Amino acid sequence: QRVQHLPPDAIVYFLSLSDDGAGHTFMPLDAVDTIAAAANVPVYSWHESALGHGIVGGRLHSSLNDARETARIAARILKGESPESIPVSTVDSYTYQFDWRQLRRWGISESSLPAGSVIRFREPTLMERYRGYVIGGGLIVGAQMLLIGGLLIQRSRRQRAERALRHSEARNSDILR
Repeated sequence: QRVQHLPPDAIVYFLSLSDDGAGHTFMPLDAVDTIAAAANVPVYSWHESALGHGIVGGRLHSSLNDARETARIAARILKGESPESIPVSTVDSYTYQFDWRQLRRWGISESSLPAGSVIRFREPTLMERYRGYVIGGGLIVGAQMLLIGGLLIQRSRRQRAERALRHSEARNSDILR
């Protein structure tokens, strides 16, 4: 109820929710779905798993990047490399990702996003969605236009030939008379 009546210059930043004051238990993504649907302002979060559940996006943490780096190091160790020989490194598991549907919902321009931002859930344009059908239909219509044009030219030539024939027959008739 509170997120339905926030001031227009506010945002909601969702961290996590497992149960509410009434004792109801929530799965975090179910909670963000409910909050984002009810909110009268944009909802943001910190983890990429919330993208697609009503948040606008932002600089999101990627567990997938963490898992890839962990797997890479584990593979080196399994191949026999000594853990002490592997240098400590910092993994940047944050990427700028945004939900196209939420950008539209809240009127946020893509040009205002940080450079290199990934836009997800973009609805394809008519041409992207039906490219083959549009091109095929265009080719068929173009072929039909060429055929119709050819028929019109042929009709015009035939009418001219028929007029010339009538004129010639009339002249020949006059000569014979």
